[in-house]
Amino acid sequence: MKKFLKWVIFVLVISGWIAFGIGYAVSQNKIKKLQDEITRLNSELTSYKIISEDVKKSSVQIDKIIQQLNELKTSLEKLQGKK
Repeated sequence: MKKFLKWVIFVLVISGWIAFGIGYAVSQNKIKKLQDEITRLNSELTSYKIISEDVKKSSVQIDKIIQQLNELKTSLEKLQGKK
């Protein structure tokens, strides 16, 4: 009976270690996937920030061009008025 009890305890301990090992491997896999996802999202965020800055710069430049065109229009209208 003692020998049987020792084998049962031994099997339970080994199965516990195996279950722990499987759980650890699964959790490490999930952690790696989440880290990859974080890296991808950070990359996308950086790209969006760069694009946003480019759009702001372009908007300022377009506003300057519009202002210059309006000034040219005004100058042309003044020239036409003098004739």
